[in-house]
Amino acid sequence: MSINAALFKTVAGEDALYIILRIAGALLLAYFMSRATLRLPNPSRRFRALLRAHALAFALSAAVIAIARFPLGVFSVRQLGILLAAQISWLSIDQLRRNYPENRRSVKQG
Repeated sequence: MSINAALFKTVAGEDALYIILRIAGALLLAYFMSRATLRLPNPSRRFRALLRAHALAFALSAAVIAIARFPLGVFSVRQLGILLAAQISWLSIDQLRRNYPENRRSVKQG
């Protein structure tokens, strides 16, 4: 085994590239599902409403993963853990965006 091949092996024996692709896939799925649920009618835009939208996005994503993978026998709870971490990261980013909006009209034009 070469040095480069040894660098891309993890402790559990999985390829690092495989893990990176799983994390990227979870981030993309969580992003698109949360964007879809954030567009649903929501009477308040407080943190509770943001949390509800992200919880619904996680539930829908978990259902899609379970429906697609359970009949094939390749479903594992570890996939939901990665998805939950991705959903929490998007929730954190959305909360930061809500608390610190970018003031685009702060500089007066001419």
